[in-house]
Parts: sequence; structure tokens; C-alpha cells
Amino acid sequence: MILGQPSSVDDPSASDALRQIEAALDELAGLARGETTPADFHGRLLERTVNLLSAAGGVVWSLAGGRPTVECQLHLDHCLAGSSPELARHSQIAAQVAQAGEAKLVPPAFRDGAIGNASPWLLILAPVTLAGKPLVVVEIFQRPDSRGGVQQGYLRLLRTACDLAEEFHRGRALTTLDERQRELAGLLQLVTAAQQARDPRGVATAIASESRRLLPCDRVTVLARRARGAVVLAISGTETFDRRAGVIRALEKLVAVVIAADEPLWLADKSQLPPQLAEAVETFVDDSHARGLAILPLAVGQDDQREVIGALVCEQFDRELTADLRPRCEHLASASSLPLANALELEAIPLRGLLAPVGRSLKSLRESRRWQWAGGFVLIAAVVLALWLIPAELTVSARGELWPRERRQVFASADGIVVEVGRPDGSEVNAGDVLARLHSPALDLELSEVLGRQRTATESLQAAETEQLRGEQAGGSSLERSQLAARIETLKVELRGLEEQLAIVRRQQADLTLKSPLAGVVITWDAQRQLASRPVQRGDALLTVANLAGPWELLLDVPDRHASYVIAARRETPGPLVVSYQIGTDPATIRRGQVERIAPATQLSNDQQPVLRVVALPDGGSVPRLRPGATVVAKIQCGRRSLGYVWLHDVWDALRTWLVL
Repeated sequence: MILGQPSSVDDPSASDALRQIEAALDELAGLARGETTPADFHGRLLERTVNLLSAAGGVVWSLAGGRPTVECQLHLDHCLAGSSPELARHSQIAAQVAQAGEAKLVPPAFRDGAIGNASPWLLILAPVTLAGKPLVVVEIFQRPDSRGGVQQGYLRLLRTACDLAEEFHRGRALTTLDERQRELAGLLQLVTAAQQARDPRGVATAIASESRRLLPCDRVTVLARRARGAVVLAISGTETFDRRAGVIRALEKLVAVVIAADEPLWLADKSQLPPQLAEAVETFVDDSHARGLAILPLAVGQDDQREVIGALVCEQFDRELTADLRPRCEHLASASSLPLANALELEAIPLRGLLAPVGRSLKSLRESRRWQWAGGFVLIAAVVLALWLIPAELTVSARGELWPRERRQVFASADGIVVEVGRPDGSEVNAGDVLARLHSPALDLELSEVLGRQRTATESLQAAETEQLRGEQAGGSSLERSQLAARIETLKVELRGLEEQLAIVRRQQADLTLKSPLAGVVITWDAQRQLASRPVQRGDALLTVANLAGPWELLLDVPDRHASYVIAARRETPGPLVVSYQIGTDPATIRRGQVERIAPATQLSNDQQPVLRVVALPDGGSVPRLRPGATVVAKIQCGRRSLGYVWLHDVWDALRTWLVL
């Protein structure tokens, strides 16, 4: 019989083939409804499908890790000739089929983009999905047949086999969900039973009894942590036990070591245990004759707050504990920790036995309606007294900025144009390094005028001196010689004045080269773009240089309505006021500092609100890895006041202002 083509009912070969297919599918259906592992079922599925199709071999690709991996195979080395690249290409084809979620035929010598089949076989692939998620892909290596109907018959048969596989996985999923539901119901019953008891021994008894019912273990023991180690509280199936028995003492000694390490102990290979733990395990096993042993610490809290309060011990005498019991034991330990911790905490309350009757009496009073008004009055009076008598720290909020204390602004020394910015923002500079250069046309003009006047005066002086020399040779009158000498002296005085003017102009031109006043970092943002070719006037602030490695300071603005608290606290407190603050660039860290000085007058902030400027110093003097100008949110401690005043002083000030004005 050829799959995919009609055949006569009376054809004996067709009837035999149909019976073989039905028998194989019935066998797979029975396996799908039975108890077997996925690996065994997939192997049987592959074997039956390859036999039915008379194929050369096949492979089942598992998608558990995200990428297809070989779970089971039949004649894979023969079909692919042991070629690793070809196996990788088939893995890509399986991944494409899993992503598409549909069965596929891939002919031999086929290539479509990155997907290719270089083998001589017709590939028949079908996915097995559960709730839309692909689990495995079944691939069959079939001898090529050019008839399309035959190939479609192969594909239908493999699709039918994969449908049975999906039924198998649905059954396993339902079984798993049912087991989890029963486990959750058992855990809920355990927690309920444990919470009904008040003392640690009663809670431990409930935990041991319920755990023994939920776990296939022969004995469950609950221990509590004490100052000197561990103490047995309850043993399943036993109401009383002798604390001096050797097995009890050996168990307490072993659990004390496990609790100190805060790691669960599963008895599988004693040779892998540390020497001090192996000795304690050997002593206990010799006394208890247990073959399977698990010790799980009972703890509450997370990470650094984790506290071990006891341990849960599971024992099996005839066999070792299987791996599938680990998650169930861990769930039981997690559910048992909190009830036992609550019971131990309740037991540690001093005078609990005396306070319990008082608590019951107060409960009966609360249930009586005639005490409701009295209770309300007492509550209100207690609140008022608490607000009046309980002291609290009065803090004043302020906002501001963080800056290095050593910072200098570089100003324009004359009217001119910025022709060069030598240091971009973020550059490290030393004192005296060139930051920018200006060009002043006015100074150039003044320099040329002074030079011209100097040349004129020099020429006039030279002419006067020549004339004086000629007059002396010619024997001129004394009046002419005195006038000429006076003129020469005047020209010399004029030349000295011009030289001084020239020196001043040259100094002014030298000042056009702006240099760093200190060693630090240029913190002006985008100075190159903002200052290049920009006309400036004398006194304009151009650049700012700050020493980021030196001390820092907080410039805080206290609202005007809260300024009186800060001023009064500074006057009354002998030491500096304490400041706690957060920085916008590092809001997770709360830092502390001290108020250094307070402005003598109120000023307007950037948003035109009256504020009191307060300068504070961070503790340590420096704030690493932060940026100048970062936003600061601070609280200034202004002494202790009553709790009511701390909470309601703003309301009181507003009410007082409203009454006065």
C-alpha cells in the first residue's frame, strides 16, 4: 500500500498496512494514557513511526533549553554520516518548524535562505505543542518519493503520531497540576494546624504530624534553635521521647552544625561532606539506622535579615530520599518557618503568663458597648498627652546646590571679542594655564595712537636737540638757548608719559589672555560654542574653574517663613547645627553635614521668593563622584520640641498669622 493513494478494500497488503498502523497508533495511545517518562515515550514514538513509514531513521529534538537539542534518535549517524555541520542545519530546520508550529516536508538538496537540507533524505517534521508552546519536534529521514500524494500521506501519519504525543503531555500537565493542588491544600492544612497552637511545642507537633502525612517519609522531626545549639521539639508519631537518648543528642548535635552553616543537608554521599559534619552525620546514622536523611533549616527574613530559628528533619529507613522529594521538602520548610517563629517570639515575651489574663480581660471590656465612649476619651487624651510630652527633632526643609569651595570665575578684562577658547568644559587645568584669548579693537587703536604720538615726540626731540647743537656752534643768544632747552625738557617729559601709557596699553593687551586663577577643572558648559567669536564687555563672567578634589559646600535656601527656626536654633545651640541631605545625582544616599554660616539678611532666590541663604559643609569636607551644581534637598535640625509642635507648627503659624492680620 502506498500512503496518500486510494486502494481497494480487498487488497490484502493494504489491509495489513492499515492494521499495522492502527495497532501502532493504539499502542502509542495506550502509552500516552499510561505512566511513563517523556524520554521513554518519545523513544517509543520515534521507533514506531520510523517502522510504519519504513524510514531510514529519525530524531526527536527537545526545545526545553530554547534551542533544539537531540533527545533521542534512531540511526542518526547513518543518515547524516556523522556530519556535525549537517546536524546543525537540521537543528535550524527543527527550530523553524517549532516557531511556525506546523508540520513541514523538506526535500533533499533543498535550500531556502539560511535553512538547507544537504542530505539525500526527504525530511518529514512535525512539532509537538502544549498550550501553544512547542515542546519537541519529530524529524523522520525518509527515502525520497516524487509522488506528492505519498509525501502527504507520510506527513499525515507523523502529524497523527504527534497528536498522540500532545495528548500524552496534556495528561502529564493535568497530573502535575493535580499534584500541585493537593500539595498546596496540604500546605494550607499544615499552616492552619500550626497556627491553632500557641506554644512552640504545639506548633512543632502540628508541623511534624502534617509533614509526615504529606511526605513519604518514615519520620519527621522539628527542632528549635537555642543559645547552645538545637533542641528537639516534636517527633512525628511520638507524643513523648527521652531527651537523654543517644539518638536525640546525636540529632541535636548534627542539626546545630547544619543551622550554623545555614545550608540544607541531603544524605547522598558522606564522603563529600566536611570532616566535622561527616563525623556528626556518621554518629547519628549509626544510632538511627536511617538510609535517607534531609535536614532543612527553618528561617525567616531575606538576605542580610535572614534568621535561622530551627530545622526540619526527614528520615527514611528502608531507602534513600529521591530527588523529586527535594522541592516538596523545601516547600514544607518554607511554610513551617513563620508559624514556628511566631510561637518562639511569643514564648520570649517576659511575664507572658501574667499578661495573658489581663489581655483577655481587656478583650471582654472592648466587646462591651458601655466602654466604647470611655475608651474613645482615653484614646484622645493619650494622643493629646503624647503630642505634648513626647519630644521630637524639629527640622526645617531647604533646597540648594552643591559646589566646591574653591571655585573662581574668569571675567573679561576689557571690551572685545573672544577669538580663542583654549580649554573646553571638563578640562583639568593648572594655575596660570591659558583659558581664552580676547581681541580688543579699541586697545589696538589706542596702541597705534600712543605709538604715533611717541614717534612724533621723538622726532620733535631729535629736531630740538639738533637745533640746540647748531645754536651753540653759531653762538646764539642766551634767550634762544634757554627756550630751546625748556622745549627739549618738555619733550622728554612727554616721551616718559607716552612710554608709561604704552606700558599700560601693553599690559591691558596682555590681560586679554585669560589664565586660570587656580588648579582645577573648567566647569562651564559648552564654553567653546557659547564664547567663540562672541563680543563681551569688561566684567562679563566667561568661565568658571573649580577644584573638585578640595572641600565642598552646600548653598541652601531656607524659606522665609522657616528662617526664624534656623536663626533661633543657631543662637541657642552651642555647637553647629546638623544638616542631613540628599543629592539629586545620588538620591539613594543620605549624608550629613554642619551649618557653617548664615546670611545676615534675607534675599530673593532664582524664582523670586524670599529665602535665607545658609552655607553648610559636608562631613569629611569632600563629596566624591558628584557633580558641581547638583540639586540638594536638605533638612536642618533646629533642636527638640514637642511632637505636636513638630507636626503642626506650620498650621499653628498659619492660624496665628490669620488671627493677627
